[in-house]
Amino acid sequence: MNKHEVCEVWTEILKFHFPISQIGRPGNNEYAIQATPGTVFPFVQLSVATQLGTFEATRFLFLHCRSSPRQAQGPPSPRCEDRLRLQLAEGLAAIPVHDGLEIHGAIPFGPHIRFYRLMANVIFGCCLWGARDSLHVLHDHYFIAEHLEEIKSDWLSVYVPGY
Repeated sequence: MNKHEVCEVWTEILKFHFPISQIGRPGNNEYAIQATPGTVFPFVQLSVATQLGTFEATRFLFLHCRSSPRQAQGPPSPRCEDRLRLQLAEGLAAIPVHDGLEIHGAIPFGPHIRFYRLMANVIFGCCLWGARDSLHVLHDHYFIAEHLEEIKSDWLSVYVPGY
């Protein structure tokens, strides 16, 4: 899979887990997905509707899409992780800080994905499942779905009253 196909696949996966606004104006429990599959570094970012009814300053999940490794599966490069960390830091700076705030990122590379989180105290780290730091989109679908639901629950409890 090339990076543009990876971006399109993950955009569809996110649409399933995070219902998007069909009318361009957010309602409760709705999200906005911005995807740039045709760029040199394709990415997807996700925002949640706020109490004010906007998607502004609530970007909470960023995906930097990469092609399948040519050889055996390898992790994303340190440069790729640095780019993601910078984008997460920019997103975090735009959000009112509160206890336990985390902003999430992921680097899908071919059929694999590695999730990251950046906390309000600027600690950046890779998520682990046992001894594994990446998941396969088919074989580990349950873990991926569970993690996306956990992210959704954390953000809705903060930004959507009564969730």
